[in-house]
Amino acid sequence: MAINDRPRRAALYSRVSTSEQNVDGQRETLRAYATARDWRPTEYFDHGVSGARERRPGLDALLQAVRRRQVDVVVCQKLDRLARSVRHLVALGEEFRRRSGVGITRGGVESPLRL
Repeated sequence: MAINDRPRRAALYSRVSTSEQNVDGQRETLRAYATARDWRPTEYFDHGVSGARERRPGLDALLQAVRRRQVDVVVCQKLDRLARSVRHLVALGEEFRRRSGVGITRGGVESPLRL
């Protein structure tokens, strides 16, 4: 168990760039990752939106939850789902940390990455 003996509140973020693609595989992997850790997941996703765009409906909603301190950890299957540029990824990591100490974890990999 994590913070104050309560399950961590996990923001699960998935994204696909085209409307022909499907986020279901990413979502299933992230759900399994959160469930295995007894985390309380909330899902955020963008369907058919390029990761090069810094403003995306799902990502914007996730950022609002972080700003409201409703998230303990952000989980994505691959870091390029969250941001396509190093500058944007670093900016997100800094905002997460500055707002509430939120970390980023890659779900579904053997060695999660913490930023």
